[in-house]
Amino acid sequence: FSRRSPSGVATLVCRMLRHLHVLAAVGVVARARPAVGVEAPMHCCFAPSSESIVLSCEASEGSVIADVPFAIIVDGSPLPPWKPRSRHPACGADVAPVGSVLLADIAGETLDECLGKARCVPSAVTQLGGKHEVLLRWTCSHDGKTRADKAAALPALPLRVEDATIVDAHGERFRLQGVNWAGFHIVGAPSGLDRAPLDDLARLIKKLGFNIVRLPYSVDMVLNNPIVDDVFVSANPSLRGRRSLELLDEVIAALGHAGVLIWPDVHMLESNWCCGTTDCNGLWFNKAFSKDQWLEALRIVAKRYANVPSVAGMGLKNELRPVCGGAWDDGPYCDVTFYDASASPNACISPAWSTGPEYLQVKIAAEAAGMAVLNEAPNKLVSIGGLDYSTDLQHVALDLPKSNLVYEAHEYSWSSWSTEVGDLLGEDDFAGKDGFIMNVTLAKDRCIEIGPDCAGVVCSGDGLICTMRKEAPPRLKAYAPQMSTSMTYRRKWFWHSGFEEHLDRMWGYIAKQGIAPVWVSEFGFAHSEAEPSNEWLSRFTKYVQSHGPPGHQGLDWGYWELSGDMIGGTTRTAGGTETFGVLGHCYTAVATAAHHVSILAFSAAPEGVSSSDTVSVLVEEGWAFMPPRSSISPVLLCCATSIALALLVSRLRRARAAAGHSSEATTALVGTDA
Repeated sequence: FSRRSPSGVATLVCRMLRHLHVLAAVGVVARARPAVGVEAPMHCCFAPSSESIVLSCEASEGSVIADVPFAIIVDGSPLPPWKPRSRHPACGADVAPVGSVLLADIAGETLDECLGKARCVPSAVTQLGGKHEVLLRWTCSHDGKTRADKAAALPALPLRVEDATIVDAHGERFRLQGVNWAGFHIVGAPSGLDRAPLDDLARLIKKLGFNIVRLPYSVDMVLNNPIVDDVFVSANPSLRGRRSLELLDEVIAALGHAGVLIWPDVHMLESNWCCGTTDCNGLWFNKAFSKDQWLEALRIVAKRYANVPSVAGMGLKNELRPVCGGAWDDGPYCDVTFYDASASPNACISPAWSTGPEYLQVKIAAEAAGMAVLNEAPNKLVSIGGLDYSTDLQHVALDLPKSNLVYEAHEYSWSSWSTEVGDLLGEDDFAGKDGFIMNVTLAKDRCIEIGPDCAGVVCSGDGLICTMRKEAPPRLKAYAPQMSTSMTYRRKWFWHSGFEEHLDRMWGYIAKQGIAPVWVSEFGFAHSEAEPSNEWLSRFTKYVQSHGPPGHQGLDWGYWELSGDMIGGTTRTAGGTETFGVLGHCYTAVATAAHHVSILAFSAAPEGVSSSDTVSVLVEEGWAFMPPRSSISPVLLCCATSIALALLVSRLRRARAAAGHSSEATTALVGTDA
């Protein structure tokens, strides 16, 4: 039955029984094959054996695993630092990774175990010990109609803002419960299309409880519209050779078909991972792309999707932040003299809402960007984040239609510093006089040691000379000069009650006072941090649950991010585990159930979400992890099931006869499977 199968009459007969049982269950007698001229949807998984490895088929209702043509285990002890994608073969290539040592070929036994199942965890993997790497490819039964299933329902569209609340076309609140899907802003394609069919991913996003996807892209991607490298879409043969905007069309169509809304977002000017002060992408223009080019990119996207209802809104510019002279990791040098010819090489140029030079005012730029979108697509929502990586919305006042305007806020556990600062903290204000002037790392550590008396630090642009500061009265802050060499950092005490008040002051007041909706479009945490003891996660979860627009409970939110592995970019290792990712390396299931439960808790009531309740939902939707298959002796299995052989064969023959097939045809089809 398989050239890889061990010999032995008992094993051979029992494999025959297993195949006959599976085939009878799915109503076929031969292994499912794609229609002539149609490539079957491929799934690929390249992952450490310690990761969740789940084979799944979700392209359409009734789709099952039809073949496992490639499945190997290679030596991964120790695993190289998680590797560039170029080390792995493209999805569909039956070769081992460069430099690896083949330990086992498990394709035959994986097929025997998983054939005809919609979801399978191969026991050959779950029983592995030590550090190994697993590479698998499988295909699903497929009739050539990748979207033959009925389109899922969308809310009544378009969305609009009413009384500072996002509502549907009937005036009912529609709470954004989203996830970010990274990749377009780095390589012109979202991550995962080299691992799973696009339709599968779209359906999976919906099943995991998300109703909107924030799609980051770059100005570079839109204006240059490059041809996407085939390696990034290798599990989707029909998408090979496409340009980025064509691929964006396909992704938006698939998500809309699955019942998921889309929110394209200008994440970067240049294509790269985000963000740092020395990446030269903190403003809406730089040496590579002008303000006019940024506006043109927004117009192109708005016009392209003006009549696509599932595109609910557009983000104008992600994480506004200072631009500082220097190089980000191994990236190019950021020359701040482009912004100010008189600035020193290590200076920082900071945006402001409505003060300082006009070319650095967010209000002017955001209003121009908002109207660039709305002139092309008047029914779309538009969003803009705050200063300091979208953490500070204290001075917002934009002249854009209230029915279209949404503000964005971001929150991470390390977002414990911002530009709010008070007066100089002198040596007499704290015990110990050593180290009054120090580098930024030591200054922050020392500030924490001092306690609440230290509100933050002010540093030179290169972070080498820092002084500590006192707390400032609410809304009466002293900012570092906008065009100076200073960077300012304010502490945020998330381990006591001041955390909630701080968020209220920075951006929560906008929703609380009914000024406009606030969408927390980015927050995230590592798999290992999804613990009840995580004070930041606990407090922030309760904050999102209990706050919201007037008359409603719960803020709009969007988790960062979906991907199971990194797709590349500065400071990133392509192919490495995305420790914040919702999905695992296979892009078929959540990375960990506890992590997913912690994300879903943001939509729960303030008293919290029961992990058992959430897990029961996951079980109902088919996302619970399957236990390893128990090892059963082939002889015992044969003895236990041999009595059913005659019944199964008789049933198959009767079924075929009823369908107009002869016994000879039945024998031939079984022989084909063999």
